[in-house]
Amino acid sequence: MNKSTYWSEETLKKAAISANLTIESRLKCIDIENLETKREGMKKEKNLNLRKEVQSVGFDKTFDIMLEKATESVRPPRLLIKFYNFMARIPFRIGTLIFLLTAIDTVRVAINAMHNRTDAALQVIYQYRFRPWRLFWGLGDHFWQMSYNCRSVRARGIFTREAISYLLRNVVTRNHIIIVSLGSGSAGQILQGVANSHLSNNEVHLILVDNDIRALEAGRRNARRLGIEDLINSREETVGMFLKRQPFNSVDFVEMVGLTDYFEDNRFSSYLANIYGLIKEDGFFLGANISNKEEAAYAHGVACWPHMYYRQKEEIIKKLKETGFKDNKIWIGDCGLYTFYIAQK
Repeated sequence: MNKSTYWSEETLKKAAISANLTIESRLKCIDIENLETKREGMKKEKNLNLRKEVQSVGFDKTFDIMLEKATESVRPPRLLIKFYNFMARIPFRIGTLIFLLTAIDTVRVAINAMHNRTDAALQVIYQYRFRPWRLFWGLGDHFWQMSYNCRSVRARGIFTREAISYLLRNVVTRNHIIIVSLGSGSAGQILQGVANSHLSNNEVHLILVDNDIRALEAGRRNARRLGIEDLINSREETVGMFLKRQPFNSVDFVEMVGLTDYFEDNRFSSYLANIYGLIKEDGFFLGANISNKEEAAYAHGVACWPHMYYRQKEEIIKKLKETGFKDNKIWIGDCGLYTFYIAQK
């Protein structure tokens, strides 16, 4: 073997080793990429783990996009959540005292919540904006309004009005659409959704149902401000009484966002059955229920919010199916601490 041949073979060996190392490095990179892809897929699967079990009504992608936009930055840092919950563990309700002394909005929220005027308390959250002229208390407002609970409430409002507007414009195809808002409160979100749909009083009619006359009056003021006062009708009565009086198959669209948070299971099931009977064939039901207890200690132990019934996705789907809604006509998604659902009869 001459020298030139020897060096040629040596060079080839080095090249082969280098090639192997390059291939191994590339394979490692591919493995890392695959691992990251797998992790991302697992994360999405965790967030949408019930989509395999429950088919969608056919426009799930639209609602997925809406929900993603509504919940952008909805979750605060974990340390902040821990701090809010820590306040509830301070003895003698000192956490509540700090909550009330360091901000102005918190006083309004707590007073209304303690008097079971949750709609008025929610308006403080929905309408929040930073007010620098409040100085120290303005900073306090901002701090408490950045809780997971408050962020989730605002995200819930955004999704509600966007979903209602989309359904009215693109999905509900009847000549004259009758909508019922159960436990409407001041109805700010549904009224905004109806206004955004740009339908006339010949095309849509909205019935607001609530047993709080002050909330209904606020709803009428909101409708007047939006220029749709002639589209609405108010009913001062309980949801249960209203449902008992209505004929079957008489409504195109029912909205009940947040009200079921305060219903025990038997009452929830009973109302669902009545709503199913109320809705016309191919009509829609839009609802939401508190699900995530991650910041429950703060909500009830500091912010003085009344007791709520936390329901997971599986439980909500089970109740909808027991009522009569079909698997392939249910959409469900996470909205911060809440679970939204849209079901078609």
